[in-house]
Amino acid sequence: MKYTINGNNYESKKFDFSALVKLEECGVTMNDFKKVTKPLTLIVAVCAWIMDCDKETAIEEVNAHIENGGTLEDLTKVLETIKDSDFFLKAMKQK
Repeated sequence: MKYTINGNNYESKKFDFSALVKLEECGVTMNDFKKVTKPLTLIVAVCAWIMDCDKETAIEEVNAHIENGGTLEDLTKVLETIKDSDFFLKAMKQK
């Protein structure tokens, strides 16, 4: 799947353990997927992982995306990469 964030195109990545580490660096744990209490943090963390950048850069890109006419709904599509992942489904069963 391809994503466009702030006019830049990104390809889906394979969700694996390194993705979990990146998400944790951005403040998101597996528990945050079970009960989404911080949806914006979740979106930013997943965008940072897909864009291969830090959280602050992802926030800037998400902000610019919205300021340039994009929507948060556009960005929720990045969550599909994770939720459809075999690794994600296996990891969620562990919790």
